Amino acid sequence: MTSLSGLEEGLEVQGELLLQDSFLVWEPKSLIRKGRDRHLFLFELSLIFSKEIKDSSGRTKYLYKSRLRVTHTHTHTHTHTQDHLLKVRPAAVSL
Repeated sequence: MTSLSGLEEGLEVQGELLLQDSFLVWEPKSLIRKGRDRHLFLFELSLIFSKEIKDSSGRTKYLYKSRLRVTHTHTHTHTHTQDHLLKVRPAAVSL
């Protein structure tokens, strides 16, 4: 996990890395409703959003974009559609 840059806090304070994968992410407050490719890292304490980039030698690196504390989020899954959809929102936002 040394290929994640831009995170002010160290990764060691995020807890154990549980899952990681690439997702298409929409931000509801954005004026332009366009999905963005993001690589997400789910730690015990945080969900970290990053952008996947390639360095000059072609190696994959991740640039930190944002973070949600796991204890401060609501999650909701949609299973009635063919696509898998997971909504993650800050706890202060009502569903």
